[in-house]
Amino acid sequence: MKKPAALLALLAVILGIAYGTSTSSHKVTPNVAAAPTHLVTPGGVASRSPSFGKPPTAAARVTVALPGSSVLVYDAVTPRNIPSTAKYAACYASGPYANCGEMHLLLPHATLVTIATTASVEARCLDTEPQDAVPSQDASWLRWEIYTLHVYHPCIYSSLSEMSTVEDYLRVSRIPSSLYYLWDADWTYTYHIDAGFAATQWFSNNFIDQSAFSTYFFAPPPPVGPSTATIQHWINAKAASEKVFLERPSCGHDPATSGCHFFLQRTLYFQTKLVHAKVSTQIVPCWGKHATLGNRFCEVVRPTVSYWSHARDSSQRAYERTGYELFRSRVGYFQNRINAAFRLQ
Repeated sequence: MKKPAALLALLAVILGIAYGTSTSSHKVTPNVAAAPTHLVTPGGVASRSPSFGKPPTAAARVTVALPGSSVLVYDAVTPRNIPSTAKYAACYASGPYANCGEMHLLLPHATLVTIATTASVEARCLDTEPQDAVPSQDASWLRWEIYTLHVYHPCIYSSLSEMSTVEDYLRVSRIPSSLYYLWDADWTYTYHIDAGFAATQWFSNNFIDQSAFSTYFFAPPPPVGPSTATIQHWINAKAASEKVFLERPSCGHDPATSGCHFFLQRTLYFQTKLVHAKVSTQIVPCWGKHATLGNRFCEVVRPTVSYWSHARDSSQRAYERTGYELFRSRVGYFQNRINAAFRLQ
């Protein structure tokens, strides 16, 4: 009885070696069951090329670990595959698997990253892979997003092994790289962000994908309008010009020859910018029923504009009499200064 048992044991060892049941030092990829047809994503394993998302055989880019400076982002064709506690998720904005509406209903408190599968759809990111957009379309899509739709830092998604082709097209387009982000797929199954990218998809199976996104990807766009430093420059320049204009005694007597008109123009120029930027609404009317009586600035401006009006009219008469272009140019010169003085009235 022992002999047959020994033979069976030997046979089991031989079969184990033949069919791979023996131990190995190589990492074994988990055997994931094939997903039902309705769960296979346009970015899922079943629809991608065999090499998509696989770490490149050449020397890989140095990866960057960003603890505290990155967030986990899920994506899936079926939103219910994503944990209900997810704070960030990506959804498809177009194509047969469009699911942003359902994703928002299931994850109402999550921040969503929208993904376009074709270059004719507006979204935060463009999916560049087989069956979706191609690298040659990336630049035109980015240009449309940035300069027409004014999307803040749109992004291009593709496999790390294909990113060199994507970057070649973008380099030729000369779109500044500071205006967009890149999101690569590098399925190492270890949480990381590849150097040079804003995000990396590090995990994928037929049910769900997981990516690490740099937190700056979700930073809000800067406020529209001039910066704080620019506004302060306008305030200082206006104050300095007005001070010089008011402190020169000659400005009230001979503004044309004293150069006072230059500082008046600067004062009005910077005041106009401050008003348009809604930083200041302090307009000093110097004419009409709302004129500020006794205002020192107006006491100088009024005679200055009166002088310009007289010089304009005299130049116009001289041009009509002689036809010299010099007088015509003087008409425009003084009229421009009058227009500037009345611009804020």
